[in-house]
Amino acid sequence: MLRTIIIDDEINNRELLHQMLTAYNKDIDVVDMANDVQSAIISIEKHDPDLIFLDIEMPGGSGFDVLKHFKDPKFKVIFVTGYEHYAIKAIKHSAIDYILKPIDLEELKKAIGKIKAMEVTHTANIEFIKTYIQSGTEELSHLLISDYNTSDTVVINEIIYLESNDRYTIFHLTHDRRRISSLSLNFFESLLNPATFFRIHRSAIVNCNAVQQVSESRAAEATMINGDKIQVAYRRKSQFLAQLETIN
Repeated sequence: MLRTIIIDDEINNRELLHQMLTAYNKDIDVVDMANDVQSAIISIEKHDPDLIFLDIEMPGGSGFDVLKHFKDPKFKVIFVTGYEHYAIKAIKHSAIDYILKPIDLEELKKAIGKIKAMEVTHTANIEFIKTYIQSGTEELSHLLISDYNTSDTVVINEIIYLESNDRYTIFHLTHDRRRISSLSLNFFESLLNPATFFRIHRSAIVNCNAVQQVSESRAAEATMINGDKIQVAYRRKSQFLAQLETIN
């Protein structure tokens, strides 16, 4: 049984979610409900839950304020929100699930199914969210790089380029470091700032600030600051060069 706490400032939402969990998820044991940041912190400390459903928007604070209180959280999280909050991009990227209000039963079942399948807690993922929120900006400064077993964060400014390799993405970083993610190049393209990162080929995205030079031949190559040379697709070359001009 997953010991579960529901945290939401609206009583109707708390009661509805409680009913849905009780009726359709026999492995969920709702041990408590809370309606604000302070009561949520007290409840978590008291009941030591396996899972919390955490509303993002609450009077006197937010769900993120709850997370900030716990240095090394052992519980898993499913965010609940009534609208496309600015932090949804970070939440999606962190691999922490979220559901939108009004809650759809099938989406709820999917989120819980993912939680049950996880063998580890969300510690690294929650740390990623906390760092993002504390930065006070809507622009991601870090990426959470995950394979099937581990998670690691990298500073976006330290990315030289990303390379697609079958179903994986290889991150080439400063100081001769590499990281491998089980997520696709397309996924990271949707997260990275297009003013800085350019897809020069179907299998590569480069950090324009890390480009040393681009050859003038028809079969152009971009030379990166680590010495690697990457093919530039002919159809993308002129746009790529124009973007480099805006940076340099």
